[in-house]
Amino acid sequence: MQNEKLAVIDASAFIFRAFYSTPPMQTSFGRPINAVYGFFGMIFNTLRQTRPKYIIFAMDTKGKTFRDELYNQYKANRIACPPDLIPQFEIITEGLCASNLANIAIEGLEADDIIASICKNANFAGLTKLICSKDKDLMQLITNPNVLQYDFKTNQYIDAKAVVEKFGVEPKYIADYLALVGDSSDNIPGAKNIGPKKACEIINKLGSIENIYRSIENNEQIIDAKIIALLQESKSNVLLSKQLTTLTGDDINLQLQNQYLTETINTAALEAFFAKYELKSLRTKLAEKWLTESWINKSPATLQPSQTTQDSLF
Repeated sequence: MQNEKLAVIDASAFIFRAFYSTPPMQTSFGRPINAVYGFFGMIFNTLRQTRPKYIIFAMDTKGKTFRDELYNQYKANRIACPPDLIPQFEIITEGLCASNLANIAIEGLEADDIIASICKNANFAGLTKLICSKDKDLMQLITNPNVLQYDFKTNQYIDAKAVVEKFGVEPKYIADYLALVGDSSDNIPGAKNIGPKKACEIINKLGSIENIYRSIENNEQIIDAKIIALLQESKSNVLLSKQLTTLTGDDINLQLQNQYLTETINTAALEAFFAKYELKSLRTKLAEKWLTESWINKSPATLQPSQTTQDSLF
């Protein structure tokens, strides 16, 4: 019998994609709403495709994380959050809470670290975890058959074999790989003049960053002398980069009990939320499409289809 599925959703990734892929929208009382509209549409499409039994959303917080304390240039290359998007984070959280969709945010940590903790948590050992995100950092969590990554844009599942095919290293070495090649999207420095091909060669010979430098310190001539020189020159950056790229799931004191396992969506509350923010077409989809299919566990309250004209978002 196949394991039941837990969808672990990278909420921030969905929110940003929704904002940039949905044209500007406002309520009649002037609240920007395009990210909210796009977010819930994408979420229900994802749930419809993956059909999990349980759902958890992992969310970033406003403040700095421990990575900012380690490296003050972490993600410094990113543009500021658009003003119209900022208030929509709170609205989206309101909708998730009202509809009984579990969401977790922890000060000082990123959503990725929360996702790591969920995937490693013993309470969820019997579930297949679907990491709903395109983030390559999260591929380091695909270390057993019960953890998969789901690309909501392409509707593809990513397993350990797919990670090796894409990056040339096993999932357990993704943090080491990024520590060597760097990551421009997060402004992580990496090693000087070490590209993807060379990084794979080094890792596949020596393993982790720690083992690579242990080999160098022991004068083991397993890799080229020129590469050794580059690694020695970049040692501080590489070790820092490994700290930045490693997800800290083992260190989070997160009491993940049954209340975090959303199994039944409060559809009546979700309908009220859509009505509050004038999201009529989402309310129509909820009543006329989503709730007519068996993949969603409904609350006892039922909805009557509205007369709103359907659009083509889904």
